[in-house]
Amino acid sequence: MSMSPDHTMPGVLGRRGFLTASLAAVGGLAAMGGCNVVAPVAAIIAGPPKRDAQFILPKQRTVVFVDDRRGVIPLRSRQVRRRIGSSVTNVLNTRDDLLPGLMIDAGDAIAMADARDRGGGLMSLGQLGQEIGAEVLIAVRVDAFTLRPGGEPLPTAQAAVWILDIPGRTRLFPPMDAREPAVTVTASLDMGTGQDARNESATIELFFALADALGVEIGKLFYRHEIKEVGARLGVRE
Repeated sequence: MSMSPDHTMPGVLGRRGFLTASLAAVGGLAAMGGCNVVAPVAAIIAGPPKRDAQFILPKQRTVVFVDDRRGVIPLRSRQVRRRIGSSVTNVLNTRDDLLPGLMIDAGDAIAMADARDRGGGLMSLGQLGQEIGAEVLIAVRVDAFTLRPGGEPLPTAQAAVWILDIPGRTRLFPPMDAREPAVTVTASLDMGTGQDARNESATIELFFALADALGVEIGKLFYRHEIKEVGARLGVRE
């Protein structure tokens, strides 16, 4: 029995024949429907889109401080702030390309600042960084934290983030000449999750889950990562 040059039986497409036929089919569909087919095929080949790190953290002792002096978090504010800070710290501490072994406990920073506040004197971020032994301070100001924004059961949190050089007494990120002094990071849980807040205990669990999600999104500022699908309420806005 004679074989075709690509060693397939007559009537059966081999590896090369299949590829040629597939590309021809894509070309035919593209001709029929414009560029609507080629773009998805290219996306599959290239993989999910990625975003570069917004800032490369220096390899120095670093602490995350989460502030809610505006009273945005409606319940268990201190615990929620600790969860956000711990979530960011965990991202930075567990990735080899970030700051393993260089992170200071975010809870310690919150406890120190809160103790000073209760004593009647507000502590500056520079003072906090110095007293806790940090060279770099990642400041997080919670601007929104709700289970039902606009009445929708879609737990959403938003925070402003900036980074300070403690010994140098300057802002590292965004740079001093940036239009905005901070970047905005947003995170949300799945649609409908807000309906699960049937009592205080369930509400607190949702708050903690939302805090963890916000911390993960803040951590993504500092390494290359996949971008969520269009429409997902996660990510960074400068």
